[in-house]
Amino acid sequence: MAVLADARRWRRAPAASLRRARRAADRLGRRVAHDRPRLAGAALHGRERLRTVRARVRPRPPERPLERIVFELAQAVPDATFVQVGAHDGTQLDPLREAILGSRWRGVMVEPVPYVFARLALRYGSHPRLALENVAIADADGVRPFHLLRQAEGDDDVWRWYDALGSFDRDVVLSHAHLVPDIAERLEVIEVTCLTFSSLCERHGIDRLDVVQIDTEGYDAEVLALIDLPRLRPRLVMYEHLHLDGQARARCHALMAGHGFRLVSDGMDTLCLDDRALALPGVRAAFDGARAALPEGGA
Repeated sequence: MAVLADARRWRRAPAASLRRARRAADRLGRRVAHDRPRLAGAALHGRERLRTVRARVRPRPPERPLERIVFELAQAVPDATFVQVGAHDGTQLDPLREAILGSRWRGVMVEPVPYVFARLALRYGSHPRLALENVAIADADGVRPFHLLRQAEGDDDVWRWYDALGSFDRDVVLSHAHLVPDIAERLEVIEVTCLTFSSLCERHGIDRLDVVQIDTEGYDAEVLALIDLPRLRPRLVMYEHLHLDGQARARCHALMAGHGFRLVSDGMDTLCLDDRALALPGVRAAFDGARAALPEGGA
């Protein structure tokens, strides 16, 4: 309180009392320097108490069955490493968001659409546990054409999720005409930098993974096939099957089942767990709950 009192006296000092103001400033500086270790210790103690309280208060799990599985994995493995392909802006329909914010997960978030990546960078660019990449994942490093909708301006009346429709496949983007009636006029093609999944991992020094989440508007089967599953050994893999035809869905299912994963699906995504993840009681309970709650057992 004495420091604050000095500060108030300094603020009220008339211009003619410059000498007294300087003396007050000197006293204030000495007291702040003297109290800094105590204040720093109090701040550290406060942060540690906050961590303790957070650890004791279990967050409320999500309603969506597949996201509940991700939630339980984050509770059991709070220091997981992940790669997210198609991160969008880190908020909209992001099944990893609560795990990223509520645990110590660290990883790489990939988003190819420049104006969406700008929002992702604004949100997470200074986060010490996250690396952001404005690239697309493809079967070769280089540059490829990429289809997206131009950024809406001002009060442009367009479907709220329009900016999530970027894809290598032009037809996948145009298939949303029922949601964006003038989609053909909004469609643009840009050149995007591409990395293979292996190149991405090499760039960021990743030789083991716990979680991979893919949402690439129709290119998910190709990305999934690029992952070296025996080497990286992810516990959980989640991909969007919504835009895959029956043959591509069957290939993905066979690939993951062939590597020993158990699968559960809803209308949009498929989630795959290995034996290590299923050995975690909370994860197993959430997986069994999802299989029971979803049509045809989530298969």
